[in-house]
Amino acid sequence: MIRAAIKKRKVFPTDDSVRKVIYLAIKDASKNGVCRS
Repeated sequence: MIRAAIKKRKVFPTDDSVRKVIYLAIKDASKNGVCRS
């Protein structure tokens, strides 16, 4: 799930933008029930 989100964008302007993409990917996956806990 995280790998797929990062593959969509090859270049990130800042480290914070990478963190935001990862955070949103995890949030979306947990909302959809894809995440294992």
